Amino acid sequence: MFSLRRVFFHASAMSRLSNATIVDLAHLKPNPGSHIKKQRIGRGGRRGGSSGRGQGGQKHHANRPAPWFTGLYTNPIVEALPRWPWAPRELKPIYCTLNLDRLQHWIELGRLDASKLITIADMVRSGLVGSSVRDGVKLLARGDAHFQVPNLQIEVSKCSLVAAETIEKCGGTVTTVYHTRRGLECLLHPERYPLKPYFERPVLEADIAYYSDPIHRGYLADRERFEREYKPRGYIADEQMERQMLSERQYHRVEQRFQVEDVQQRLEELRSLRKRRQVVEDGQKESMRN
Repeated sequence: MFSLRRVFFHASAMSRLSNATIVDLAHLKPNPGSHIKKQRIGRGGRRGGSSGRGQGGQKHHANRPAPWFTGLYTNPIVEALPRWPWAPRELKPIYCTLNLDRLQHWIELGRLDASKLITIADMVRSGLVGSSVRDGVKLLARGDAHFQVPNLQIEVSKCSLVAAETIEKCGGTVTTVYHTRRGLECLLHPERYPLKPYFERPVLEADIAYYSDPIHRGYLADRERFEREYKPRGYIADEQMERQMLSERQYHRVEQRFQVEDVQQRLEELRSLRKRRQVVEDGQKESMRN
């Protein structure tokens, strides 16, 4: 049966649907004030001429230089900034590497005397390492299987554990000794220093721990041996010994200065004596002429 009530219900529902807003992707839009329209430049209007970049020049084009660029050949900003890492390569120790096979070959040729203590100075004089050694010599273990030099005594700056064990198996000893660049210069050229050279002690904690460790064969590990062998040669172990050494060197400088003053005084006396003799000789010559 046809129901009038059903007809009125469908009519009211259709009217509500026609007045309602349809929610789909075509009707989505942001809230008022939440989106600002981008200003387009270079397309006429107030910003249409040079687009806010002036009348021309290098910065007018799209490929602008980097903000830190200050010139092609001179760049003071980059030169003023520190490098990374902060410790420059020039400050890091640079060691000349020496292997066991080359050391044995030099001894077999007779260029090194294995019966005596071999120091860095002996290595440089014999040509085993270059004369431009900067921070010392590091002994490595290449050729350890064929190393057969008995009772070898050698001093280096650093040494690998395998190389030290190989030399000790043959009855020898290895000692690692700390040298600064000035200390190496004193060791290689002692004639340049009128006073007895002294070798500075390690200052960094890593160097103190390395040269005080018997595993690394450090010369500071055995105090009695240091007092017996290295202290007479001018090596320093601690700050107290360094102060004592500096005071002795100051005394020697003063003594040397007094010796120089005595020599100058003696030269002045000899000059005055020569002048008196010359005056006497001139008087005798004049008397003979008269």
